[in-house]
Amino acid sequence: MQVGVKELYVANSVQHALELKQSHPEARWLFAGTDVLPVLRDGIPAFSVLIDLTKMQDLPNKISYQDNVLCIGALATHDKIANDPIVCKLFPALAQACRGVGSIQIRHRASIAGNMGNASPAADSVPPLVAAGAKIICKTLKGDVEIPAEEFFEGPRKTKLPEGGLITEIRIPIPEGGWSGSYEKVGGRNALTISIASVAVIHSTQTGYRVAYGSVGPKPLRGSNTEEVLNAGICYGGALNDAVNQDINPINDVRATQEYRKEVCCNLVWKAVNLLETSI
Repeated sequence: MQVGVKELYVANSVQHALELKQSHPEARWLFAGTDVLPVLRDGIPAFSVLIDLTKMQDLPNKISYQDNVLCIGALATHDKIANDPIVCKLFPALAQACRGVGSIQIRHRASIAGNMGNASPAADSVPPLVAAGAKIICKTLKGDVEIPAEEFFEGPRKTKLPEGGLITEIRIPIPEGGWSGSYEKVGGRNALTISIASVAVIHSTQTGYRVAYGSVGPKPLRGSNTEEVLNAGICYGGALNDAVNQDINPINDVRATQEYRKEVCCNLVWKAVNLLETSI
């Protein structure tokens, strides 16, 4: 099968990877390849030079919790996150989102950093991170750079990843008692589905409601109007629907119409809030 790879470099450490990237700025990072390989099959020239990260021992995949911050290593797979007891207890919406990524084979291979770096508006793991105010830690040859998840994404396949930078960790602030809430999505089928619309609704007594949307704009969107209405005690009806529609910017495409996505988002927010209210 012709995949169009002209050059492949294998990094043995983070420092080596960054040096390779400096020497070959056109190169793309490769770990699991679940997003890269489909593009290569289409013969996209931009992916003809790759830096393989699979041999590195110092790029973390660990999950830890200390000083009210949940730290997830860049190479943590979706399956690892979905089943981690710390994540399930303190941030169940993220575990739920990772549980819905692709097939079980993909979840066992694909990393959370790869999901973020691919910058798909439909990425499942991203809305909970945006809602929680997560920070993306990127290492460069000049030092570490910290970028809020809400600002990291600029559009489809575009991020604020520093030039030559590599995501090494995601840091998520955890309020006292953890984040309650859920991640809800609608797709065209039950398995292997790309979301038509998705929403993360999370809550803590310290922050109130936090909301973020996926698949209804050029990038994951923070639901500031939705949050304002929910935190005012309005959990259903026209005011909530109006707030949802102010926060999202869906399009018509082959998977769904703009109007359908708007209706779905309103229903998903109501569902998530209803589930949350019954558990608080």
